[in-house]
Amino acid sequence: MGGVIADGTYALTGYHQYGGACASVQPLEATLVVHGSQAEFASNVEGSGSVTTASLVMTTSGSSLSVSSRCGEALGSGSYDATPNTLILLMTAQQLVLVFTVPPS
Repeated sequence: MGGVIADGTYALTGYHQYGGACASVQPLEATLVVHGSQAEFASNVEGSGSVTTASLVMTTSGSSLSVSSRCGEALGSGSYDATPNTLILLMTAQQLVLVFTVPPS
């Protein structure tokens, strides 16, 4: 767990919401563009026609990750695992696992 989060453009390739009586997964497309500790996130729930974007700051320590808005608002925390082409986020409070991969060129 942990590792260096490589700069680049990642596509959401898997996610799972766990726990709770209402755990469900809607078809979702998302992109994460990482540059250092800064990231741009864009998502679209399939069929909604609405794109949501956010400018983020990701802070890591060991295998722990905290995500906040660029204005300092805490958005979530958990753990992560990074390889040169993959980023897996386990967001504890949101009970959500997100898998991002760098698409082949």
